[in-house]
Amino acid sequence: MRGQKDFQRVKKIGKSWVHTLIVLQIASNSLPYSRVGYVASKHIGNAVKRN
Repeated sequence: MRGQKDFQRVKKIGKSWVHTLIVLQIASNSLPYSRVGYVASKHIGNAVKRN
C-alpha cells in the first residue's frame, strides 16, 4: 500500500484489530495478490525509531 488514500480506504471498509504497538486493518481487494502496509505506534518512539 502506498499513500494516505490506500490507508483511508482500508480503514473505511475493512476490519481492524488493535494491539499496544500496532493496529492491524484488513480489507479485500480485486487484485490477484495481497497488498500490505505497516504503521507503527508512537509508543515505540519518534519517527526515526519507528522507521
